[in-house]
Amino acid sequence: MLRSTLLSISILLFSWITSFCFGQEQGTVYSFKNITSDQGLVHNHINCSLRDQYNYMWFGTESGLSRFDGLQFTNFRYSSNKGFGLSSNRISALFEGPGEQIWIRTHSKMNVYDQKKGVIIQNIDSILQTWNLPIGDPQIIRHFEDDEYAVLYSDNSFMLTHTISKKTRKFSPLKNQKIVDVVNYSKESFWIIYENGLTQLVQKKTWKILKQFSLPASKQRVTYGLFIDREGDLWIYSKDVPIGVFWVRAGSDEISHIKEQLSNVFVGSIVQDEQGLIWLATDHGGINVFNKKTQSIIVINHEAYNLRSLPYNSITSLYKDPKGIIWVGTYKGGTSYYHPNLLLFPVYQNYAGYAKTLPFDDVNRFIQDQNHNLWIGTNGGGLLHYNFQDKVYKQYLHNPNDATSLPSNVVVSLYLDQKNILWVGTYHGGLSRFDGKSFKTYNKGADRLPDDSVWEIFEDSRGRFWVGTLSAGLYLFNKDTETFSTYRSREGKTISSTYVSVLFEDSKNNIWVGTATGIELIWSNGEIHQFNEKEGKLRLSNDLIYDIKEDELGRIWVATQEGINIIEDETIQYLNTSDGLIDNAVLTLIKDNKGNMWASTAKGLSEIVPNQNAKQFVIRNFTKEQGLQSNVFNENSALKMDNGQLIFGGPNGYNIIDPNQILGSKENITPVLSNIYLFNRKINVGERVNGKVIYDEALTNVKKLELPYDQNAISLELSSFNYLQQDNRIYQYQLDGLSEEWFDFETGTMKANFTNLDSKTYRFYIRHSVDNESWSEKTLLLTLVIEPPFWRSNWALLLYILISISCIYLWQAWVKLRTKTRNQLIMVKEQALQAKELEELKTRFFTNVSHEFRTPISLILTPSEQLLKEETDQHKKENLRLINKNASRLLILVNQLLDFRKLEKNQLSRMDEYGDLILFTKEQIEPFFQLAEVNSLRIEVIYNRDHYFGNFDKGKLESILFNLLSNAIKFSRSGGTIHITITIKEQNDDLDIWRLEIKDQSSGIPEEYL
Repeated sequence: MLRSTLLSISILLFSWITSFCFGQEQGTVYSFKNITSDQGLVHNHINCSLRDQYNYMWFGTESGLSRFDGLQFTNFRYSSNKGFGLSSNRISALFEGPGEQIWIRTHSKMNVYDQKKGVIIQNIDSILQTWNLPIGDPQIIRHFEDDEYAVLYSDNSFMLTHTISKKTRKFSPLKNQKIVDVVNYSKESFWIIYENGLTQLVQKKTWKILKQFSLPASKQRVTYGLFIDREGDLWIYSKDVPIGVFWVRAGSDEISHIKEQLSNVFVGSIVQDEQGLIWLATDHGGINVFNKKTQSIIVINHEAYNLRSLPYNSITSLYKDPKGIIWVGTYKGGTSYYHPNLLLFPVYQNYAGYAKTLPFDDVNRFIQDQNHNLWIGTNGGGLLHYNFQDKVYKQYLHNPNDATSLPSNVVVSLYLDQKNILWVGTYHGGLSRFDGKSFKTYNKGADRLPDDSVWEIFEDSRGRFWVGTLSAGLYLFNKDTETFSTYRSREGKTISSTYVSVLFEDSKNNIWVGTATGIELIWSNGEIHQFNEKEGKLRLSNDLIYDIKEDELGRIWVATQEGINIIEDETIQYLNTSDGLIDNAVLTLIKDNKGNMWASTAKGLSEIVPNQNAKQFVIRNFTKEQGLQSNVFNENSALKMDNGQLIFGGPNGYNIIDPNQILGSKENITPVLSNIYLFNRKINVGERVNGKVIYDEALTNVKKLELPYDQNAISLELSSFNYLQQDNRIYQYQLDGLSEEWFDFETGTMKANFTNLDSKTYRFYIRHSVDNESWSEKTLLLTLVIEPPFWRSNWALLLYILISISCIYLWQAWVKLRTKTRNQLIMVKEQALQAKELEELKTRFFTNVSHEFRTPISLILTPSEQLLKEETDQHKKENLRLINKNASRLLILVNQLLDFRKLEKNQLSRMDEYGDLILFTKEQIEPFFQLAEVNSLRIEVIYNRDHYFGNFDKGKLESILFNLLSNAIKFSRSGGTIHITITIKEQNDDLDIWRLEIKDQSSGIPEEYL
């Protein structure tokens, strides 16, 4: 037992060391990207993985289900709703079953995620019936061929169903034996394995057993797993018992038992990669990669010093998706995934305690010698030499006690001259010449450099040795006399800047000097011409120059703080972030063997590929996600090696890049709509907002979305499924109906925001480009309808039309009524005018008649008064008095008619006379006694005094008495009594009051006479 344990430990240790050393020699062999709950995964214990037809990745965990689109997660957990949601948080298996739905095996039972409705269904009886499957609890679902599926139930039922024909056949397993797994072998047959280890190859058509064998007997019932590789070989494993793995070769009865070679004998999952290697997931032993040809194993496990290694050695699941990505589920480390093109750039860094790793990470310069070995200048770690054959670094450091040592540990420039002598420029250490054994240093002193910081070293085609400094300008070094001299032109001028950042000789033997104030171009005849951003025909985008290179067309590429300037003859072209560069501040330029230009920045790398006309460029950007040592690179820390590979260095080591291997993503996946936000709140499928369901199916199937008018602030989020992070396409969107302009998505997301949308129909389009110049055809993803409020709806419009028609009708009716009423009023007015005229005519007639009556009445009164005076006969005299009185009464009536006419013309006025009011009243009442007797009436008069003298209008008072007494006699009943009471009440400070009160016994004056 002890020997076996020691052997296992030895094997593990050897495998781990081998993996590490190999990884450090050529870059990491298997580099992974790790995803944990920190990025949104629902739980770090992964049990299973699946990629669906829409390219979403699904992860079943110990505590829920996660869906991943390459950027963000959507998580599902247990729901107490018995109809929808997970029935249990523990997910043990995921299958893409009939109808391309996701079948989720939970701890309690099988659930189904409906891809069309976007919900998880707990009760799947109706779904089973749809595919003509018996109702039950499916345990395993395997896709065989096209429309053929095998369904293994928890009660040991095994069904084979065709989803198109919906024909289902039942396979009868052995009695008292449970089938634990099934896998398709060919169109005609499949493998099954029982829990006792009996394995059978079964013909689909007849259920005939074509082949069978038994594994070594186990004392317990074992849950085995089956896997068929591309060659048709069968692999048998179990995560529950330490059996290792059984390898059954196709077309042979040979069975190989692989156990002792494994880092751990508990194997829980198997996949085959694109190279045909078999990956075995082990418990606490990492991944064992088995080569069937050599029958050798490489162990991939967690490396504490390597962030790109597996996060955990306990592997719970392996899954290779249709795109060739291998997804690794771990016990506590979340999920990791691998692809040969996942990390494009092998990285070389320092790992403490391991001698063969890079001794110091911060790398400034590279140079390759005649032996093809690499010299590396570091920012504090001295000078490094790397022997590619021995794969060993040698470090040269400054020793204050040794004058022949490196003068400074900060190496900022390296150069190999025409005699293959290495020259080293340092920061505050001067210039050194290295002969392979010792350093000879040239620093401050007579005939030497005034500045010990040597930034650039260069030997031109004429053998002149140039030295650029940090703060003292440009010098020429005479290697024979070992003296320095300031460079001067033929006119004796020096360069205008004291800082030299780059020295470069073009194909015309001109020397280009990059400085902090632009470019000093030293022509072959010795003249100096200056370029800067303020003066001259060719103006630079910025004066701070980082690097200068020449391409195959003779164009000069200048790296500045504000992009790249391309100088060709008398023209200059600018490249910056608007053209696709990852950053404007370009630190280093390198031209590869394909003619493409590579640019390092503080935000990553850009590969600039010229189009056919060489005037436009396709720019591809790379970041740390593709394996770069960091997004930040150091100035001038780059080199093209003899084999065409490129080296770029930064603060965390360096990358070696093979441009021929950078092919880009071959996938062309159209993004899909993944999330909808209303007022920055995520809306789930079936969710109600103000009583309205926004959408009731999966967003991948939503083509039209209708929103109420008050939900007009919407964000649309897309999933691009860029798992390898190598899709350099630029995506833009357009909302037709809002604007014809195309917009970029939010940085780092695929999210488009819209606010205050009017009530109308919009169409959401996307397009993509790789060069920001030529664009793909636009793709319609969603039709968005913002419904108008009720008062702007079609029904409201119809109501407004009806109301308008009604108003017009009512207005016309009112106009007609108004016209009719006006006409009636005019008619009434005319009738009234006619009546008035008639009345006036009558009045005038009566007035005229009255005037005519007055004359004869006056002629009657005068003789009657004369006769009354002359007559002595008392009887005749009495008659004459009666004639005279009635004639006087008639005259009064005539005068009243004349007064009425005056009253109508407002010409009536009082005519007061002084007299005895009581006596006058008696005289007026007296004639009515005879009239009362005639009508059988009796008049009683009561006076409160005998005489009262004053001014009063006798005519009007007479008219009043006459009218009142006439009416009283006229309307009184026969035999009645008329009571007349006349009282005078004197006032001290005011007019006296004369009161006349007449009471009769009549029924009153009828209303028609009032």
